[in-house]
Amino acid sequence: SVHEGAYSGWYCASDESFVPETQTLVLDDGRRVSAESGHDVERLTESNCTFPLGRFSARVEEWVHAGHVLPSTRANEVLRGLETMRHSESAGALSISRPQARVSWGVPVPDRPDETMYVWVDALSNYLTAMRRSGVSLS
Repeated sequence: SVHEGAYSGWYCASDESFVPETQTLVLDDGRRVSAESGHDVERLTESNCTFPLGRFSARVEEWVHAGHVLPSTRANEVLRGLETMRHSESAGALSISRPQARVSWGVPVPDRPDETMYVWVDALSNYLTAMRRSGVSLS
C-alpha cells in the first residue's frame, strides 16, 4: 500500500531522483554530487507518497533469483538497488510522487492535486493493467 508522509534524502534535481548517501561523493570544493551522474545533490525533505518496498525485498530477491528479470543482465542491478535501499535512511521506502510544481508533466496523484506520480510508477501501473486485460497471470 502507498503511504503519505515526509521523505528525506539527497535529491538530484538534474536526475529528478533521490540518491542514497552511499551513492554520493563529496568533491574537493565541498559540493556533494551523485556518484552515477556527477550532478549536484541537495538535502531535501518533502511531503509525498511512498511505497514500502523494504517489506517486499525478500520476495523480490526470490523473484530475481528465479530468473524473472529480463534481460538477465539487469538482475544484479535490481539486487544492488535492494541492498542500497536496506541501508538507506528511508528505511526501505521508495518515494513515488513529486510536487506538482516541480514535475508538472506527471500523472496527478488521486486526492492530492499538489503531487504527481513519478514516471516509473505510472509506467508500472500501465504495464500491470495491460497484462491483466490481456489475460496474463500476475502470480
